[in-house]
Amino acid sequence: MTKVSKENVKYLAFEGGGGKGITYLGALQALEELGIISHVPKKKGDQTFPRIDSTKIKGVAGTSIGSLTALLIACGYNSEEIRDILTSDLSDNILDTVEFGKIPTIFSEEQEDCVLQDSRFGDVDSYMKNSWANYVKSDQKSLKGFLEIPVKTFKRMSFSIFALLVQGYLNHELKKSGKRTHDDEFHLIPLQEIIKSETQIIATQSVLNKPIHSINSLKYEYGFFLGASARHLFDQFIENKSGIKNCTFEQFYEEFGVDLVVTSVCLNTGNAYYFKNEGKWKDLCVADAVRMSVGIPFLFKPVLFEEKEKSIGPFTDDLQSTRYMVDGGVVDNFPLHAFDEEGKEELNSQMLGFTLVPDSKKKVAEIANFVDYLDNALYTFLKNATELQIKTSGERDQIIELDTGNLSIFDFSFEELPEEIISSSKKRTLDYFK
Repeated sequence: MTKVSKENVKYLAFEGGGGKGITYLGALQALEELGIISHVPKKKGDQTFPRIDSTKIKGVAGTSIGSLTALLIACGYNSEEIRDILTSDLSDNILDTVEFGKIPTIFSEEQEDCVLQDSRFGDVDSYMKNSWANYVKSDQKSLKGFLEIPVKTFKRMSFSIFALLVQGYLNHELKKSGKRTHDDEFHLIPLQEIIKSETQIIATQSVLNKPIHSINSLKYEYGFFLGASARHLFDQFIENKSGIKNCTFEQFYEEFGVDLVVTSVCLNTGNAYYFKNEGKWKDLCVADAVRMSVGIPFLFKPVLFEEKEKSIGPFTDDLQSTRYMVDGGVVDNFPLHAFDEEGKEELNSQMLGFTLVPDSKKKVAEIANFVDYLDNALYTFLKNATELQIKTSGERDQIIELDTGNLSIFDFSFEELPEEIISSSKKRTLDYFK
Protein backbone atom coordinates (compact mmCIF):
# COMPACT_ATOMS: atom_id res chain seq x y z
CA MET A 1 0.00 0.00 0.00
CA THR A 2 1.06 3.64 -0.38
CA LYS A 3 0.80 6.70 1.80
CA VAL A 4 -2.43 8.68 1.78
CA SER A 5 -2.24 12.08 0.13
CA LYS A 6 -3.62 14.94 2.17
CA GLU A 7 -6.37 15.46 -0.42
CA ASN A 8 -7.43 11.83 -0.06
CA VAL A 9 -7.71 11.64 3.74
CA LYS A 10 -11.40 11.19 4.58
CA TYR A 11 -11.26 9.00 7.69
CA LEU A 12 -9.22 9.15 10.90
CA ALA A 13 -8.55 6.50 13.58
CA PHE A 14 -6.91 7.04 16.97
CA GLU A 15 -5.30 4.41 19.18
CA GLY A 16 -6.02 4.16 22.91
CA GLY A 17 -3.33 4.98 25.46
CA GLY A 18 -4.71 6.90 28.44
CA GLY A 19 -2.78 10.05 29.33
CA LYS A 20 -0.37 9.45 26.45
CA GLY A 21 -3.18 10.67 24.20
CA ILE A 22 -2.29 14.30 24.87
CA THR A 23 0.28 13.67 22.13
CA TYR A 24 -2.59 13.83 19.61
CA LEU A 25 -2.76 17.58 20.14
CA GLY A 26 0.30 18.12 17.95
CA ALA A 27 -1.12 15.88 15.22
CA LEU A 28 -4.38 17.85 15.23
CA GLN A 29 -2.48 21.12 14.90
CA ALA A 30 -0.73 19.68 11.85
CA LEU A 31 -3.97 18.38 10.30
CA GLU A 32 -5.48 21.86 10.63
CA GLU A 33 -2.38 23.51 9.20
CA LEU A 34 -2.50 21.13 6.22
CA GLY A 35 -6.20 21.84 5.67
CA ILE A 36 -7.17 18.20 6.22
CA ILE A 37 -9.33 19.31 9.15
CA SER A 38 -11.18 22.58 8.70
CA HIS A 39 -14.35 24.08 10.12
CA VAL A 40 -17.41 25.76 8.69
CA PRO A 41 -20.05 27.80 10.59
CA LYS A 42 -23.52 26.37 11.10
CA LYS A 43 -26.38 28.54 12.32
CA LYS A 44 -28.78 26.97 14.77
CA GLY A 45 -31.47 29.27 16.11
CA ASP A 46 -29.79 32.39 17.44
CA GLN A 47 -26.41 30.67 17.77
CA THR A 48 -23.69 29.78 15.32
CA PHE A 49 -21.62 26.66 15.93
CA PRO A 50 -18.39 25.64 14.17
CA ARG A 51 -18.68 22.31 12.38
CA ILE A 52 -15.97 20.10 10.97
CA ASP A 53 -16.09 20.25 7.18
CA SER A 54 -17.67 16.87 6.39
CA THR A 55 -16.74 17.17 2.73
CA LYS A 56 -13.16 16.64 3.89
CA ILE A 57 -13.51 14.36 6.93
CA LYS A 58 -16.38 11.86 6.71
CA GLY A 59 -15.66 9.66 9.70
CA VAL A 60 -13.59 9.47 12.90
CA ALA A 61 -12.98 6.41 15.09
CA GLY A 62 -11.17 5.84 18.36
CA THR A 63 -10.59 3.64 21.38
CA SER A 64 -10.24 4.84 24.98
CA ILE A 65 -8.48 8.24 24.90
CA GLY A 66 -8.66 7.87 21.12
CA SER A 67 -12.46 7.77 21.37
CA LEU A 68 -12.45 11.05 23.32
CA THR A 69 -10.14 12.56 20.70
CA ALA A 70 -12.47 11.34 17.94
CA LEU A 71 -15.48 12.76 19.79
CA LEU A 72 -13.96 16.23 20.15
CA ILE A 73 -12.91 16.33 16.49
CA ALA A 74 -16.33 15.18 15.27
CA CYS A 75 -18.04 17.79 17.48
CA GLY A 76 -16.10 20.57 15.80
CA TYR A 77 -13.60 21.44 18.53
CA ASN A 78 -10.43 22.93 17.08
CA SER A 79 -6.93 22.24 18.40
CA GLU A 80 -6.88 25.37 20.58
CA GLU A 81 -10.17 24.42 22.25
CA ILE A 82 -8.91 20.88 22.79
CA ARG A 83 -5.74 22.33 24.28
CA ASP A 84 -7.84 24.30 26.77
CA ILE A 85 -9.78 21.15 27.69
CA LEU A 86 -6.60 19.14 28.26
CA THR A 87 -4.99 21.83 30.41
CA SER A 88 -8.03 22.01 32.68
CA ASP A 89 -7.94 19.69 35.69
CA LEU A 90 -9.65 16.58 34.34
CA SER A 91 -8.77 14.39 37.33
CA ASP A 92 -11.82 15.42 39.38
CA ASN A 93 -14.10 14.61 36.45
CA ILE A 94 -12.43 11.41 35.31
CA LEU A 95 -11.79 10.01 38.79
CA ASP A 96 -14.96 11.04 40.55
CA THR A 97 -15.70 8.86 43.56
CA VAL A 98 -15.12 5.46 45.10
CA GLU A 99 -18.56 4.45 46.28
CA PHE A 100 -19.71 0.91 46.95
CA GLY A 101 -23.28 -0.03 46.08
CA LYS A 102 -23.59 1.98 42.86
CA ILE A 103 -23.45 0.60 39.32
CA PRO A 104 -22.86 2.64 36.14
CA THR A 105 -25.36 1.97 33.36
CA ILE A 106 -26.60 3.72 30.21
CA PHE A 107 -29.05 6.61 29.91
CA SER A 108 -32.81 6.20 29.72
CA GLU A 109 -35.73 8.47 30.57
CA GLU A 110 -36.18 6.48 33.77
CA GLN A 111 -32.46 6.44 34.62
CA GLU A 112 -31.25 9.93 33.76
CA ASP A 113 -28.19 9.90 36.03
CA CYS A 114 -26.97 6.61 34.50
CA VAL A 115 -26.31 5.19 37.97
CA LEU A 116 -28.19 2.36 39.67
CA GLN A 117 -28.22 1.31 43.29
CA ASP A 118 -26.76 -2.18 43.53
CA SER A 119 -29.81 -4.08 44.75
CA ARG A 120 -27.66 -7.01 45.80
CA PHE A 121 -26.23 -5.04 48.71
CA GLY A 122 -27.57 -2.80 51.40
CA ASP A 123 -26.26 -2.11 54.86
CA VAL A 124 -25.76 -5.08 57.18
CA ASP A 125 -28.71 -4.18 59.44
CA SER A 126 -31.09 -4.08 56.48
CA TYR A 127 -29.73 -7.35 55.18
CA MET A 128 -30.23 -9.02 58.58
CA LYS A 129 -33.79 -7.68 58.86
CA ASN A 130 -34.69 -8.74 55.32
CA SER A 131 -33.24 -12.20 55.85
CA TRP A 132 -35.24 -12.59 59.07
CA ALA A 133 -38.42 -11.36 57.39
CA ASN A 134 -37.97 -13.83 54.54
CA TYR A 135 -37.39 -16.63 57.05
CA VAL A 136 -40.56 -15.77 58.97
CA LYS A 137 -42.62 -15.71 55.75
CA SER A 138 -41.17 -19.01 54.57
CA ASP A 139 -43.49 -22.03 54.56
CA GLN A 140 -40.61 -24.36 55.33
CA LYS A 141 -38.76 -23.27 58.47
CA SER A 142 -35.76 -25.22 59.69
CA LEU A 143 -32.93 -24.87 62.19
CA LYS A 144 -30.49 -24.84 59.27
CA GLY A 145 -32.33 -21.93 57.63
CA PHE A 146 -32.38 -20.04 60.93
CA LEU A 147 -28.63 -20.52 61.50
CA GLU A 148 -27.82 -19.40 57.95
CA ILE A 149 -29.03 -15.86 58.72
CA PRO A 150 -26.09 -14.79 60.96
CA VAL A 151 -23.60 -16.83 58.89
CA LYS A 152 -24.54 -15.12 55.61
CA THR A 153 -24.62 -11.75 57.34
CA PHE A 154 -21.09 -12.25 58.66
CA LYS A 155 -19.86 -13.23 55.19
CA ARG A 156 -21.23 -9.96 53.93
CA MET A 157 -19.42 -8.09 56.70
CA SER A 158 -16.13 -9.97 56.45
CA PHE A 159 -14.59 -7.98 53.62
CA SER A 160 -15.52 -4.70 55.29
CA ILE A 161 -13.94 -5.90 58.54
CA PHE A 162 -10.77 -6.81 56.63
CA ALA A 163 -10.69 -3.33 55.07
CA LEU A 164 -11.00 -1.70 58.49
CA LEU A 165 -8.12 -3.81 59.81
CA VAL A 166 -5.94 -2.72 56.88
CA GLN A 167 -6.81 0.92 57.45
CA GLY A 168 -6.09 0.57 61.17
CA TYR A 169 -2.69 -0.94 60.49
CA LEU A 170 -1.77 1.85 58.05
CA ASN A 171 -2.83 4.50 60.54
CA HIS A 172 -0.80 2.84 63.30
CA GLU A 173 2.37 2.73 61.20
CA LEU A 174 2.01 6.32 60.09
CA LYS A 175 1.35 7.64 63.55
CA LYS A 176 4.64 6.09 64.58
CA SER A 177 6.43 7.78 61.68
CA GLY A 178 4.55 11.05 62.13
CA LYS A 179 3.98 11.41 58.39
CA ARG A 180 0.77 12.82 56.97
CA THR A 181 -0.37 13.68 53.48
CA HIS A 182 -1.56 17.17 52.51
CA ASP A 183 -5.21 16.31 53.21
CA ASP A 184 -4.38 15.09 56.73
CA GLU A 185 -5.12 11.46 55.89
CA PHE A 186 -2.59 8.85 56.98
CA HIS A 187 -0.88 6.49 54.54
CA LEU A 188 1.98 4.02 54.89
CA ILE A 189 4.45 6.39 53.21
CA PRO A 190 3.96 9.78 51.59
CA LEU A 191 2.57 9.07 48.12
CA GLN A 192 4.73 11.76 46.55
CA GLU A 193 7.81 9.65 47.34
CA ILE A 194 6.76 6.84 44.98
CA ILE A 195 4.22 8.52 42.66
CA LYS A 196 5.03 11.61 40.64
CA SER A 197 1.79 12.04 38.68
CA GLU A 198 -0.89 14.20 40.29
CA THR A 199 -3.58 11.97 38.80
CA GLN A 200 -2.03 8.84 40.29
CA ILE A 201 -1.76 10.52 43.69
CA ILE A 202 -5.43 11.54 43.61
CA ALA A 203 -6.51 8.05 42.57
CA THR A 204 -4.41 6.31 45.22
CA GLN A 205 -5.59 8.66 47.96
CA SER A 206 -9.22 8.16 46.96
CA VAL A 207 -8.83 4.40 47.24
CA LEU A 208 -6.89 4.44 50.52
CA ASN A 209 -9.13 7.04 52.17
CA LYS A 210 -12.23 4.84 51.71
CA PRO A 211 -10.90 1.31 52.20
CA ILE A 212 -14.26 -0.32 52.90
CA HIS A 213 -15.87 1.15 49.79
CA SER A 214 -12.73 0.47 47.75
CA ILE A 215 -12.30 -3.20 48.62
CA ASN A 216 -16.00 -3.99 48.37
CA SER A 217 -16.31 -2.07 45.09
CA LEU A 218 -13.44 -4.06 43.64
CA LYS A 219 -14.67 -7.40 44.93
CA TYR A 220 -18.37 -7.10 44.09
CA GLU A 221 -18.57 -4.41 41.39
CA TYR A 222 -15.21 -5.09 39.71
CA GLY A 223 -13.72 -1.61 39.85
CA PHE A 224 -12.97 1.40 42.06
CA PHE A 225 -14.32 4.51 40.31
CA LEU A 226 -17.90 5.00 39.19
CA GLY A 227 -17.05 7.19 36.19
CA ALA A 228 -20.38 9.06 36.31
CA SER A 229 -18.63 12.45 36.28
CA ALA A 230 -16.62 11.41 33.22
CA ARG A 231 -19.83 10.44 31.43
CA HIS A 232 -21.37 13.82 32.33
CA LEU A 233 -18.25 15.62 31.07
CA PHE A 234 -18.38 13.84 27.70
CA ASP A 235 -22.06 14.69 27.36
CA GLN A 236 -21.27 18.32 28.18
CA PHE A 237 -18.71 18.44 25.36
CA ILE A 238 -21.44 17.44 22.90
CA GLU A 239 -24.08 19.74 24.38
CA ASN A 240 -21.72 22.74 24.22
CA LYS A 241 -21.48 22.34 20.44
CA SER A 242 -25.02 21.24 19.66
CA GLY A 243 -27.40 22.19 22.47
CA ILE A 244 -28.40 18.51 22.66
CA LYS A 245 -28.25 16.75 26.00
CA ASN A 246 -27.84 12.96 26.05
CA CYS A 247 -27.25 12.98 22.30
CA THR A 248 -27.67 9.59 20.60
CA PHE A 249 -25.56 8.33 17.71
CA GLU A 250 -28.44 8.98 15.33
CA GLN A 251 -28.84 12.57 16.58
CA PHE A 252 -25.08 13.03 16.48
CA TYR A 253 -24.85 12.18 12.79
CA GLU A 254 -27.83 14.37 11.94
CA GLU A 255 -26.29 17.27 13.85
CA PHE A 256 -22.62 17.02 12.85
CA GLY A 257 -22.72 15.08 9.58
CA VAL A 258 -19.73 12.95 10.57
CA ASP A 259 -19.68 9.20 11.24
CA LEU A 260 -18.34 8.61 14.76
CA VAL A 261 -17.23 5.12 15.79
CA VAL A 262 -16.39 4.32 19.42
CA THR A 263 -15.10 0.92 20.53
CA SER A 264 -15.62 -0.94 23.78
CA VAL A 265 -15.24 -4.56 24.85
CA CYS A 266 -17.95 -6.86 26.18
CA LEU A 267 -16.47 -9.11 28.87
CA ASN A 268 -19.40 -11.53 28.53
CA THR A 269 -18.43 -12.41 24.98
CA GLY A 270 -14.84 -11.18 24.74
CA ASN A 271 -15.79 -9.27 21.59
CA ALA A 272 -15.15 -5.66 20.60
CA TYR A 273 -18.31 -3.60 20.09
CA TYR A 274 -18.26 -0.84 17.48
CA PHE A 275 -20.79 1.77 18.61
CA LYS A 276 -22.02 3.90 15.71
CA ASN A 277 -25.07 5.25 13.90
CA GLU A 278 -26.26 1.82 12.87
CA GLY A 279 -28.85 -0.73 14.01
CA LYS A 280 -29.69 -0.80 17.72
CA TRP A 281 -26.74 1.47 18.55
CA LYS A 282 -28.53 4.45 16.95
CA ASP A 283 -30.41 5.01 20.22
CA LEU A 284 -27.31 4.74 22.44
CA CYS A 285 -26.06 8.01 23.93
CA VAL A 286 -22.63 8.89 22.58
CA ALA A 287 -21.45 9.88 26.07
CA ASP A 288 -22.29 6.38 27.34
CA ALA A 289 -20.24 4.84 24.54
CA VAL A 290 -17.19 7.01 25.28
CA ARG A 291 -17.52 6.27 29.02
CA MET A 292 -17.43 2.54 28.22
CA SER A 293 -14.47 3.01 25.89
CA VAL A 294 -12.30 4.77 28.51
CA GLY A 295 -13.21 2.37 31.33
CA ILE A 296 -9.82 0.87 32.22
CA PRO A 297 -10.62 -2.46 33.93
CA PHE A 298 -10.44 -2.45 37.75
CA LEU A 299 -9.70 1.29 37.85
CA PHE A 300 -13.28 1.94 36.68
CA LYS A 301 -16.37 -0.12 37.30
CA PRO A 302 -17.66 -1.74 34.11
CA VAL A 303 -20.75 -0.16 32.57
CA LEU A 304 -23.67 -2.58 32.65
CA PHE A 305 -26.54 -2.57 30.19
CA GLU A 306 -29.13 -4.94 28.81
CA GLU A 307 -28.77 -6.08 25.21
CA LYS A 308 -31.49 -7.81 23.26
CA GLU A 309 -31.42 -8.76 19.58
CA LYS A 310 -32.82 -5.44 18.38
CA SER A 311 -32.70 -3.17 21.41
CA ILE A 312 -30.65 -2.02 24.38
CA GLY A 313 -31.56 -0.60 27.78
CA PRO A 314 -30.28 0.08 31.31
CA PHE A 315 -29.08 -2.81 33.45
CA THR A 316 -31.73 -5.11 34.92
CA ASP A 317 -31.57 -8.34 36.89
CA ASP A 318 -31.74 -10.37 33.65
CA LEU A 319 -28.25 -11.89 33.75
CA GLN A 320 -28.64 -13.54 30.35
CA SER A 321 -28.92 -10.20 28.56
CA THR A 322 -26.59 -8.19 30.84
CA ARG A 323 -23.40 -6.90 29.24
CA TYR A 324 -20.28 -5.85 31.17
CA MET A 325 -18.50 -3.20 29.10
CA VAL A 326 -14.91 -1.99 29.60
CA ASP A 327 -12.09 -0.16 27.81
CA GLY A 328 -12.01 -1.00 24.11
CA GLY A 329 -8.24 -1.41 24.30
CA VAL A 330 -8.64 -4.78 25.99
CA VAL A 331 -9.35 -6.39 22.59
CA ASP A 332 -9.28 -3.70 19.89
CA ASN A 333 -7.07 -0.76 20.79
CA PHE A 334 -6.93 0.71 17.30
CA PRO A 335 -10.09 0.75 15.10
CA LEU A 336 -8.09 1.17 11.91
CA HIS A 337 -10.64 -0.85 9.91
CA ALA A 338 -13.74 0.95 11.22
CA PHE A 339 -14.57 2.37 7.78
CA ASP A 340 -13.55 -0.49 5.49
CA GLU A 341 -15.92 -1.23 2.65
CA GLU A 342 -18.19 -4.15 3.48
CA GLY A 343 -17.07 -7.39 1.91
CA LYS A 344 -13.55 -6.15 1.19
CA GLU A 345 -10.44 -7.35 3.00
CA GLU A 346 -8.14 -4.41 2.35
CA LEU A 347 -7.89 -1.25 4.42
CA ASN A 348 -9.91 1.76 3.26
CA SER A 349 -7.51 3.73 1.07
CA GLN A 350 -8.80 7.01 2.53
CA MET A 351 -8.00 6.06 6.14
CA LEU A 352 -5.22 7.69 8.16
CA GLY A 353 -4.43 6.18 11.55
CA PHE A 354 -2.47 7.50 14.53
CA THR A 355 -0.69 5.35 17.13
CA LEU A 356 1.23 6.17 20.29
CA VAL A 357 4.77 4.84 20.75
CA PRO A 358 7.13 5.23 23.74
CA ASP A 359 10.32 7.29 23.79
CA SER A 360 12.17 6.19 20.67
CA LYS A 361 15.50 7.08 22.31
CA LYS A 362 14.94 4.54 25.08
CA LYS A 363 15.26 0.90 24.10
CA VAL A 364 14.35 -0.34 27.59
CA ALA A 365 11.70 1.22 29.85
CA GLU A 366 12.74 2.09 33.40
CA ILE A 367 10.66 0.46 36.15
CA ALA A 368 11.40 2.06 39.51
CA ASN A 369 8.20 1.26 41.43
CA PHE A 370 4.85 -0.52 41.28
CA VAL A 371 3.19 2.32 39.36
CA ASP A 372 5.89 2.13 36.66
CA TYR A 373 5.40 -1.63 36.54
CA LEU A 374 1.63 -1.31 36.15
CA ASP A 375 1.97 1.42 33.54
CA ASN A 376 4.37 -0.61 31.41
CA ALA A 377 2.39 -3.83 31.83
CA LEU A 378 -0.78 -2.12 30.62
CA TYR A 379 1.04 -0.42 27.76
CA THR A 380 2.46 -3.77 26.61
CA PHE A 381 -1.02 -5.28 26.70
CA LEU A 382 -2.55 -2.41 24.73
CA LYS A 383 0.27 -2.40 22.19
CA ASN A 384 -0.33 -6.05 21.38
CA ALA A 385 -4.07 -5.31 21.01
CA THR A 386 -3.11 -2.60 18.52
CA GLU A 387 -0.78 -4.82 16.50
CA LEU A 388 -3.58 -7.33 15.98
CA GLN A 389 -5.52 -4.67 14.04
CA ILE A 390 -2.69 -4.10 11.55
CA LYS A 391 -3.29 -6.97 9.16
CA THR A 392 -0.50 -6.38 6.63
CA SER A 393 2.83 -4.58 6.58
CA GLY A 394 1.48 -2.36 3.81
CA GLU A 395 -1.16 -0.92 6.14
CA ARG A 396 1.62 0.77 8.11
CA ASP A 397 1.95 3.20 5.21
CA GLN A 398 -1.37 4.67 6.36
CA ILE A 399 -0.31 5.02 10.01
CA ILE A 400 1.58 7.85 11.70
CA GLU A 401 3.44 6.83 14.87
CA LEU A 402 3.62 9.59 17.49
CA ASP A 403 6.38 9.60 20.10
CA THR A 404 4.93 9.87 23.63
CA GLY A 405 8.23 10.30 25.48
CA ASN A 406 7.91 9.35 29.13
CA LEU A 407 4.17 10.12 29.44
CA SER A 408 2.13 7.73 31.57
CA ILE A 409 -1.12 6.01 30.67
CA PHE A 410 -2.47 7.16 34.04
CA ASP A 411 -1.89 10.91 33.57
CA PHE A 412 -5.14 12.86 33.18
CA SER A 413 -4.00 16.20 34.54
CA PHE A 414 -1.20 18.47 33.33
CA GLU A 415 -0.02 21.61 35.09
CA GLU A 416 2.15 22.21 32.05
CA LEU A 417 1.68 20.56 28.68
CA PRO A 418 4.59 18.47 27.34
CA GLU A 419 5.36 20.98 24.59
CA GLU A 420 8.37 19.08 23.24
CA ILE A 421 6.26 15.94 22.73
CA ILE A 422 3.40 17.91 21.16
CA SER A 423 5.83 19.64 18.78
CA SER A 424 7.33 16.28 17.88
CA SER A 425 3.92 14.81 17.00
CA LYS A 426 3.12 17.86 14.89
CA LYS A 427 6.41 17.51 13.01
CA ARG A 428 5.87 13.78 12.41
CA THR A 429 2.43 14.46 10.97
CA LEU A 430 3.70 17.25 8.71
CA ASP A 431 6.65 15.11 7.60
CA TYR A 432 4.32 12.26 6.60
CA PHE A 433 2.88 14.38 3.80
CA LYS A 434 6.19 15.66 2.42
